[in-house]
Amino acid sequence: MSEFTWHAGLEIGIPFIDDQHEELFTRLNRLYDMCEDGAPLPGLEAEVASLRAYLVSHFRSEEQLHRRYGFPQWLLHERAHEAFLRRLDHLCEDVRSNGPSRTSTTVFAEILIRWLIRHIEIDDKDFGAYLTENGFRREVERLIG
Repeated sequence: MSEFTWHAGLEIGIPFIDDQHEELFTRLNRLYDMCEDGAPLPGLEAEVASLRAYLVSHFRSEEQLHRRYGFPQWLLHERAHEAFLRRLDHLCEDVRSNGPSRTSTTVFAEILIRWLIRHIEIDDKDFGAYLTENGFRREVERLIG
């Protein structure tokens, strides 16, 4: 069982986004567990493809909110998302090229989870604070909720 647990300290105060972040933790932990268990490459590839599709959807949701509410760091945030997806693709290619090993795939999953934690704690929390400080939080909740 993986050591990466979703907790209230990671919430940014926007339930829709917090729910998506929690789902990302669930998916990343499932991938981590598959890596630890030595899952075969086809299973890992399918899990990563599902994770990537969910990430793209989540990132696009955040980016739409950034633009709609004039988040000053929207471009940096979007670039971070793009860089993460490129890194995910690069890590996948490394595992494909070198073959999956328990060590390489577990490190792969840990890199992804640690990036997500850092991104939420810094970038996404800044966005949540921006929405709250500028009186947009309730409007976002009505829009999405």
